[in-house]
Amino acid sequence: MAGQMSRHYKRSEEQIAQALKENTGNITNTRKQLGYNNNSQLVYRIKKSEKLQAIYNSFTEEQRKKPKTSPKKYIKGRSIADIKQALYRHGGVISLAAKDLGYSDSVGLNKRIQSSKDLQEYVSVCRRDTTELAESMLIDLIKDKDLNAIKFFLSHNSEKYSEKIVIDHNVKNESTWNLNILPVDQLLLLEQVAGKMLQLKGGDDGEEESENFVDGEFIEESTKYNSD
Repeated sequence: MAGQMSRHYKRSEEQIAQALKENTGNITNTRKQLGYNNNSQLVYRIKKSEKLQAIYNSFTEEQRKKPKTSPKKYIKGRSIADIKQALYRHGGVISLAAKDLGYSDSVGLNKRIQSSKDLQEYVSVCRRDTTELAESMLIDLIKDKDLNAIKFFLSHNSEKYSEKIVIDHNVKNESTWNLNILPVDQLLLLEQVAGKMLQLKGGDDGEEESENFVDGEFIEESTKYNSD
């Protein structure tokens, strides 16, 4: 019993407060995140702290209800120092740091970072340092006469060597039809349509031609103009 009671104090008040916020006051999910064996251990710690009670009571009963879907698996008892070390090892890349810490994905770690201004600033510092390191390594490659490194540097740092996209607004659109790809029956149909179009354009000797489409066939009608 004494061993179980001492387990309650393996998590700091700050860690419990953070877990309660991430799980909207849900005791079961918070307990799982922190690694307690049962809910009573966590409840005991909350009752001993006015700060933890205030956080728990800040959520409504509806918010504290256990979700129907299984909660994300969070890392047990990871301190800010642990997270910073993982972020430093992986140059501020959150997905790699999450894997290092044992998260199933980067969602849990992202939540921890978004809820801590200190961690957000540390991510920015790590990424800046990684960028500077990459730049220094690129310069080393250039000094070693690496052609790919030289091309990369020039294309991103000099307008003379960067790729340019020129848009010509005066391009003429001259479309041609390739009739060779059409089967014979479609070519014959096209020829008939072209002939009808020419007839509609104008008749001979003042004759106006019109046509009706009846039962799938063109019926031509001719009328003569009356001339005085």
